[in-house]
Amino acid sequence: MTMTYRYFATAARGTGFLLADELRALGLQQVRESGAGVTFAGNLADGYRACLWSRLASRILCELGEFPAADADQLYAGVSALDWPALHQPGASIAVQVTGTTKTLTNSHFSALKVKDAVVDSLRAARDERPSVDAKDPDLALFVRLRDERATLSFDLAGRPLHRRGYRREAGEAPLRETLAAALLVRAGWPAVAAAGGALLDPMCGAGTLPIEAALMASDTAPGLLWGTAGPRGWAGHDRKIWHGLMVEAADRHEAGLAQLPVMVGRDRDEKVIEIAKRNAAVAGFADHILFEVGTVESTEPPASSKCIGTRKGARQPHRLPTISQTGCARMRRIWRSGRNAKESNATVYTTQTCPSTRSQSTCTGHSCTCRSMHRLRRSTR
Repeated sequence: MTMTYRYFATAARGTGFLLADELRALGLQQVRESGAGVTFAGNLADGYRACLWSRLASRILCELGEFPAADADQLYAGVSALDWPALHQPGASIAVQVTGTTKTLTNSHFSALKVKDAVVDSLRAARDERPSVDAKDPDLALFVRLRDERATLSFDLAGRPLHRRGYRREAGEAPLRETLAAALLVRAGWPAVAAAGGALLDPMCGAGTLPIEAALMASDTAPGLLWGTAGPRGWAGHDRKIWHGLMVEAADRHEAGLAQLPVMVGRDRDEKVIEIAKRNAAVAGFADHILFEVGTVESTEPPASSKCIGTRKGARQPHRLPTISQTGCARMRRIWRSGRNAKESNATVYTTQTCPSTRSQSTCTGHSCTCRSMHRLRRSTR
């Protein structure tokens, strides 16, 4: 009998609706926005698929149990009641993070200690083992949510934050988190643009996060593919056969997708950071597929492509981009996407407006400000 698990995918604030759409597209069931993330249910393969393929989720948490937690004794008893020898891989390190409060449990550090004590005491009694604690890189990361005098205990199914794709070995100044870069690309409509043969140009690419994430999308590459074949760590219930099968499928899709990559260009005026971007792209497997070059914003032109987003309808040559004000949002990024009404136009409509965070002029696409200092994703019309 296939077991059904309850999952919670965490996400950056303002991206929950994008994550919900992404999980539905992966074929997951009972998807619902909930607070700082999205809940869904499914079997173990569904959870693994979310870990491998979600570009927007920060973590995929698998629920272990829910129980009363009005005070420290109830919290300890609820955690101790779980079958930890069947959950914890021998020798695996642990870490506990607690969010929320109850009337008596108001200190998250104290609550985390009680949860840790319950786990350690249970394992010591069952198999005379005391697991080590590794707050930075645990094999089994436990998360507790306290609310309405109850606790929900989950573990990180992937075993690591999902924004750590594995390709960014080096970073420039103010690096863009991979999951946020993916959210910007999804909100701008890049997957559809790439499928139509459109091009992407990042005139201030830094260490290359945005072009690399765009290449992952356009080549149908799972963002978790670079993890290797080990799979989730520290959880005794890990099924290596299921994980391996999904990894093989992801590798096949990556190989097939490389032939479909459109034109992608990353530029930056800093020669050193361009070299970092090239090395990061090489680790991701796109050394021969993304062009990185040194150049200023003022000299930037769209890639010469008949389907380039930013090209006027029916034109074969790209038109020159609008002049960008250099005051304020100096790290502005421009993303091309198809027009809102495909019947009327297949080109991006550029408008110059005032950035709400810095009050400076920047070029925006109408749906969301794409300046580098963007303080949040705007949820406008979907």
